[in-house]
Amino acid sequence: MTVAKVSQKCGARTKAGKRYQRAVSPGTSRCWEHPGEWTDRGQINRKLKELKETQAQLNKSRKR
Repeated sequence: MTVAKVSQKCGARTKAGKRYQRAVSPGTSRCWEHPGEWTDRGQINRKLKELKETQAQLNKSRKR
């Protein structure tokens, strides 16, 4: 008897609320596009987002 290999799907959710259909990366519960906030890529993305928000607030306050 052989066991079928089942590919796991990424745990991220789409805008529609369904599971993302990409296969997971080895040793994780997410695909390469959704590594999480505390990976190197996630930290860089979070810092860039915060920087853009800060710049937008500064630009808004300078226009007044």
